[in-house]
Amino acid sequence: MRCAIIIHIASTSLGWKEHHWSRCREQIRRKQDKLDTTKPTTMLKTHIIAIETGNEPHAIRAAAEWWGASVTVTWVGNSGQIVDYLSSGSDHELIIISGHGDERGLLLPELAAEVAGLYPYNKVIQPADFGRFLQLRGNTVISLACLGGMPQLADAFLAGGARYYIGPIDYPDGSATLMYVLDFLYNYICHSHDVMAAHHIASRHEDDRQQFKLYTMPQ
Repeated sequence: MRCAIIIHIASTSLGWKEHHWSRCREQIRRKQDKLDTTKPTTMLKTHIIAIETGNEPHAIRAAAEWWGASVTVTWVGNSGQIVDYLSSGSDHELIIISGHGDERGLLLPELAAEVAGLYPYNKVIQPADFGRFLQLRGNTVISLACLGGMPQLADAFLAGGARYYIGPIDYPDGSATLMYVLDFLYNYICHSHDVMAAHHIASRHEDDRQQFKLYTMPQ
């Protein structure tokens, strides 16, 4: 009799757990369906240039793909990869530079002396350097590197064919940087805001996200 009671209790417990997980799965499915309605009908072609920024490019890629973008990545080990991509006339609508910077320009991975001479630039690519090889086709470029929004860099990218260029004018907190680009992507992809509106929404916070500045190609 005790065995029958124990079996009955166990069976009831398992049944409750299955019912509970079934409800959880249904809630997840409904949430997924609701989110899917915000996805665009056409895929945003996005490219990330990732330069030693840990999980930042992974987070950006995961979110952008979740929202329906088609994302490719250049995992940078040397300056030649940056030159090759940015001089190729890429048709990616959005180019995100996930890297580090200072007052000199975009910082590069440290290379051993015996191989450093094999590549066009070492330690840093300065604004004037970009002007020598940029061949863009009306792309939108977002630099997440510190001081990536200094006017000299913006001028180089716009002269090189970018339609819009966005970057921070100071040294923003890393988490604020990530939140800026995710907010921009969410509003640009899911709500079909144009670049200016998406930037306005993503930067209108009382924190380091205010450091991001938008530059546009002269009409």
